[in-house]
Amino acid sequence: MHCPLRTAAVLLAGALVLGCGDQPGPAEPASAAIPSPDFDGSTVIHDEQGAFVFLDPETGLSGVIGWTFAELELFCTTGEITIGALQEVLVFRPDESLHQQLHGAQIPLEVWQSPSPDLCAVLDEPHLTGSGQFMLTDSDVFVSGNRTDAAHLSLHGQVTSETGERFQALWNFHAKIQKGSSEQINRSDFRLIPLGS
Repeated sequence: MHCPLRTAAVLLAGALVLGCGDQPGPAEPASAAIPSPDFDGSTVIHDEQGAFVFLDPETGLSGVIGWTFAELELFCTTGEITIGALQEVLVFRPDESLHQQLHGAQIPLEVWQSPSPDLCAVLDEPHLTGSGQFMLTDSDVFVSGNRTDAAHLSLHGQVTSETGERFQALWNFHAKIQKGSSEQINRSDFRLIPLGS
């Protein structure tokens, strides 16, 4: 399955832990497909997901929002995926485009000062732990070509280092492909801002 904006996000900013096309189907009890008159023949699905892994090579920061350190360790050692921290809304449109929203508030946040895309490889390295809120919106997930596609995500939280230093974590990522174009424009800004003692 082809996911251009998500692929760019892997290189520049982040990727879903479950990956493009590897997500479990809407068989979870929380899933519900609802034909929606508000979206002119679209089908809306409400579901839950696990976590979102992010990487910003410019700042050398990587991390995961939606899982505790213990849940990340569980995934790394057994492959078991903890679902529930992120709420998802999918809108399947009649023109075969897919709109996605993924969000969570006051959910676990782990940050490494390492540009590794493989968090399982850096589990033993020092990291920052805290909580935050996360929002991702993608107007045309698979870039159907039927419309301009824009993906935006934001993360806001507070994390504490293993030595007790506190930081505000801020991340904004935006990618856009104009209708009829293959050129993708990306902006990413990820910062850890020290907080007073």
